[in-house]
Amino acid sequence: MKLLNFIRSIFNSPKSKDKQGTELGHLIINNLENDLRQRAPKDILDYNNRILEEPRNPNLYCLRGFAKENIDDYEGALYDYNEAIQIDENHSVAYYNKGLLKLTKFHEPNGCLDLKKAANLGLEQAKNALKYYCEHIDS
Repeated sequence: MKLLNFIRSIFNSPKSKDKQGTELGHLIINNLENDLRQRAPKDILDYNNRILEEPRNPNLYCLRGFAKENIDDYEGALYDYNEAIQIDENHSVAYYNKGLLKLTKFHEPNGCLDLKKAANLGLEQAKNALKYYCEHIDS
């Protein structure tokens, strides 16, 4: 979903006034969203099997969490991001995904704390997200 947000920002920017370009952007976004939704159940099953083989791999939990977000299983995604953080307390992507999820789907302002942690761990896109979502927090 982060890629989709990036694409949306390009096509919805003030510089993108071209109606055809905007319509093309929406078509691309819709196609990507549909593809991710269709693939997500299979991806989740694949990650379940891989997690059984590598239960201490935080990246697998992040990937499964992302797949769960694509089918609107936000509670499941949050659980997976927390699992990744439990395994690796410095997993910047898990904090980033968790923060965005909290802010955009649960409307919890404490998601800014997760973004701040990801930014402090050096994740550049977390710094940008902090500026966008959390102007009230020092980064």
